[in-house]
Amino acid sequence: MDNCRVEEYILIHRHFFAEEDIPRLRQFLLDVDASMWDNILSTPLQDPDTVRVVSIFAGPIGVDRFMIGDIFLGVVKTVTCGGLFIWAIVDCFVVYKSTQKHNLDKIMNNFSSNL
Repeated sequence: MDNCRVEEYILIHRHFFAEEDIPRLRQFLLDVDASMWDNILSTPLQDPDTVRVVSIFAGPIGVDRFMIGDIFLGVVKTVTCGGLFIWAIVDCFVVYKSTQKHNLDKIMNNFSSNL
């Protein structure tokens, strides 16, 4: 893929990925076929700040975990009322990085078979 397009994508979407994962993402995007570029651009990513706010207000019922695609953990968190609220409090701090990791996994896993 064209280096300018990759740098533009990273500049616009930097907030959705952890800083330490940016070099890995950059290399992956450079290796992706140009025909997949539109699909990558249209891939919906979760905003870590939005998920964190949801975690603060609806964490005990597992909504934050459902948002990032952790269905099993969302169900367990709902059934246990956020691990008796302890898990819900911890998730307020952890869910930001989890969302960034989920976004990276979504890009890497959906398009790695096309390399």
